[in-house]
Amino acid sequence: MEVRYSAEHSDKARMKKNIYLIGFMGSGKTTVGRLLAKTLELPFIDTDSIIEEEEGVPIPEIFGEQGERYFRAKEGQVLRKLTKQYSSSGFVMSTGGGMPCNPRNIRYMREHGTVVYLKTGVDEILARVNEPMERPVLHRLEKEGDPKEAIRSLLEKREHYYSKADITVTSSKDLTAQIVTDTIVTGLEG
Repeated sequence: MEVRYSAEHSDKARMKKNIYLIGFMGSGKTTVGRLLAKTLELPFIDTDSIIEEEEGVPIPEIFGEQGERYFRAKEGQVLRKLTKQYSSSGFVMSTGGGMPCNPRNIRYMREHGTVVYLKTGVDEILARVNEPMERPVLHRLEKEGDPKEAIRSLLEKREHYYSKADITVTSSKDLTAQIVTDTIVTGLEG
């Protein structure tokens, strides 16, 4: 496992109790997020679940009926609304894989909390994401060709945004969610 901290991480982590988990689909944001929230005794928020609840339909239907542009705008609205709603108590938020790829969103997260990137390799992502139909972006890419190459290509495009995180934890199949969580807690303690 590899852990990287941004230059301004130490001071910022002590000041911010809002934690945003970012990373590609299948990187473990929800699993680690729940454990991290329990460990830190903070509320856990999964933005994709909130969006599905508000829209009344699963994300693949939102993509199919409203389009990706609509979904990405909704992500930004939910990010800001939930941050304001829970900022007094602090929170752990699992974001959708594409949310930080909007420059306004990643900037907002960095201003309002500590951003943690769960970096996962292509092979591990492919092993974890076994239902492409449930992942609209991956489903679209798979129709265009090799799923492994599709993941590699999209991950490469998103890396620029993901790399803006305050803490990056590179994980592998050998690491449990608890080990990743403990590593994040150590990093948050500065």
